[in-house]
Amino acid sequence: MRHRILAIDDDKDILRVMKANLQLHDFQVDTAVDCREAENALSETLPDLILLDLMLPDRDGIEFCIELKRQYGRSQCRFCGTGCTVMPGVKDGRVVSIKGDADSPINFGRLCMKGYSLPHIMYGNDRLTKPLVRKSDGSYSEAGWDEVLDLIADRFAGLIKKHGRDSVAWYGSGQNTTQEAFAANKLFKGIIGTANLEGNPRLCMASAVGGYLNTFGADEPAGTYDDFDQADCFFIIGSNTAENHPMLFRRVVNRKTAYPEKIKVIVADPRYTPTARYADIHLKFRPGYDMYLLNSMAHVIVQEGLVDTEYLRYCTFRKGLKTKGDFINFDAYVSFLEGYAPEKVETLVGVPASDIRKSARWFGRKGYATLSIWTMGLNQRTKGVQLNCRVSNLHLLTGKIGKPGCDSLSLTGQPNACGGTREQGGLTHILPGHRSIKNPKHRAEIAEIWGVPVEWLPKKPTGPAVNMFMRLGEGKIKAIWINTTNPGQSLPNAERYREAMKRAFTVVSDVYPTRTTELATVILPSAMWVEKEGVMGQTDRRSQFIPKLVDPPGEAMSDFRQIREVARRIARRLGRKTMYRVTDPRTGKIKGVKEVYGLGFETEQEAWNEYRLCTRGQDVDLWGVTYKKLKAHAGGIQWPCTSIDPENRGTAKRYISKGYAAGIFGSTTREYRTGYVTLYDQHMEQKGFKGPVNYYGSHPFHKGSEGKAIIRVVKAGLDFEMPDAEYPYVLNTGRVIEHWHSGTMTMRVRMLRELSPRAYVEVSPEDAESLKLTNGSKLKIVSRKGDIVLPVWVTGRAKQGMVFVPWFDENKLINFLTVDAPKSWSGAGEPDYKICAVKLMKV
Repeated sequence: MRHRILAIDDDKDILRVMKANLQLHDFQVDTAVDCREAENALSETLPDLILLDLMLPDRDGIEFCIELKRQYGRSQCRFCGTGCTVMPGVKDGRVVSIKGDADSPINFGRLCMKGYSLPHIMYGNDRLTKPLVRKSDGSYSEAGWDEVLDLIADRFAGLIKKHGRDSVAWYGSGQNTTQEAFAANKLFKGIIGTANLEGNPRLCMASAVGGYLNTFGADEPAGTYDDFDQADCFFIIGSNTAENHPMLFRRVVNRKTAYPEKIKVIVADPRYTPTARYADIHLKFRPGYDMYLLNSMAHVIVQEGLVDTEYLRYCTFRKGLKTKGDFINFDAYVSFLEGYAPEKVETLVGVPASDIRKSARWFGRKGYATLSIWTMGLNQRTKGVQLNCRVSNLHLLTGKIGKPGCDSLSLTGQPNACGGTREQGGLTHILPGHRSIKNPKHRAEIAEIWGVPVEWLPKKPTGPAVNMFMRLGEGKIKAIWINTTNPGQSLPNAERYREAMKRAFTVVSDVYPTRTTELATVILPSAMWVEKEGVMGQTDRRSQFIPKLVDPPGEAMSDFRQIREVARRIARRLGRKTMYRVTDPRTGKIKGVKEVYGLGFETEQEAWNEYRLCTRGQDVDLWGVTYKKLKAHAGGIQWPCTSIDPENRGTAKRYISKGYAAGIFGSTTREYRTGYVTLYDQHMEQKGFKGPVNYYGSHPFHKGSEGKAIIRVVKAGLDFEMPDAEYPYVLNTGRVIEHWHSGTMTMRVRMLRELSPRAYVEVSPEDAESLKLTNGSKLKIVSRKGDIVLPVWVTGRAKQGMVFVPWFDENKLINFLTVDAPKSWSGAGEPDYKICAVKLMKV
């Protein structure tokens, strides 16, 4: 066997001599002129020996050797839906350091403060390491894995036999890996046969899904992160991007800094957030009145000649949502918008007509690119679906979609809300690969791949997340498995559902004690992040691989293995066998079949390959996304990716043909350091859909559109619980830069905990004066659901008449106050966390 040597020296003549002499002695020799080149070489192949200069251009040679003692692997950040590519450093079986991956086209080696804290989230003193079972006195005792797995299977199977399959439920997370979510989906829908399967993405992304389905007939964005680097106008609405997606906001700032006059940043938000500080215009609208704002911007666009009349060939107009309203023509739409002229709505909206007009003009500038980004500020709203549609309306009217720097890009909150839930089918009404549970053809397709009789699958959905917990409270659901999420803190009107979780047989899988584990019957200690293997999918249809780099502590077990073992036991107790199929990952052909009790796959890679089959030929085509390819490319692969060609990294732009891409971009591909993406839609090309632009989405909401996008014609409306005489203020909840969700991970990081140790309430200077409040005053906030007392922060961030409270603090549960009434949910079943009527009292 020939030994391999890596030689590093910035003198190319010395390198040439070294290489020649070493090759004379039959060594294989790789060379690098600096440490970065050396790191790239090391990511491909590990040498037997490294020879290097002590003084290199980018680093000291000794320092580089010390770094090499740490084993670096490539992974994805565990926090938000941006999906930054990271390089965890491992030493002595622990993650000891972290750096960004400079080769990633997502974050280019940069990380935010939460990203840099990743090693610390794993090693909190109170990490769960052994299974626990609640005793009759409410305390917990340790138990062995076989004991608890049998207990769970016995209780679930017993309840199914006695009360029916809908007596049990699963509540998962946008933080599960795709393989974990796929395994749970197959267990509950495929083996048990219940549609009682929901996840916390229902609380954050469902309205965005509804908006995309109503507009394009298919879920998820049409564009890519690369659009940030080509946009001339950023329209940011319902997103504090600077704090919640900081690496994407860095790209906004970079673009603005490079071209300060050309680039325009419009921020629409009632709060003066860190994002708004960078705005050329801050549209500080009245809470709840942004529907009027968006319709008003559309009015300016159609009245001032900013419509792309050529692009309207690919659009149609329809009243209302779904298929209830009639199709109308452009002239009727123009008439509809007359009531939303800026001068007519400026008092309602709380924004000067001149600012509305200027924003619309910047958005619609001919020959310039516009990128819209939004998240929970639109989604977590009673009118969330309508708001999503309105943003896409602006892009369709101006033709600013499917072009460089142009897209209506809904940002995702969690690292796998797209991959594990939206794409994989992790909600009650959907099946893997963007299929519907109500569609007999779709059920048959999935049953065939899953290797189960189609009769086992449920034929209709049961209800969205909050409805599922309502049925838990009513006793209709008697057992629930909660995995990688904290509904005891995150559900609206949470106190109501906490009692329900405590009464039921509740299994909770997590890594630390939470306000949900304290309600559990059984607590399962889970592996986290790089303690296990999996795939996650982010905002712009991107999937990345997470390798197992270290072992979990104590007896903690991966969620995939937990689900696999429970599935095996439940299937045996129910007498239901699955077909275990060995398939060729390159062709999908079946190489062997046998009947088993369980999921029909044993490893994460087998699960991924079965899931790839579920997506093959669908709009969310991941067939080309092999394990080998995922491991090879920093920044992952974007669907649709129809080819297993190792260099094909998927599709950057959807709904456009190869010829259209060539004309618009001057090319049909974009090269990265490794591999390439196509600038045209690979699914469209494979299926032969007619171009140059084709909105081919087949969802029932899109019926009658004939391959066109639908501009939705919907009257402006308000949120369910607007302020009134009794409750005159608005409560708005959200995240801060230091913490993520319920603080389960970030509150274990000393730096982040000390920077932001507890919840507070933002109060505007005007309201502080009228209520006689100063910084540190105690303020009692009272809603129709509950009350809380918090310290005051008097700040110009807050808008008069609205208070803001972050929800990370487990000792101050602000969601005891928020609204859970079904009429407050969006058309996609998402609760309204942004507009809750409250009254304020100084304590």
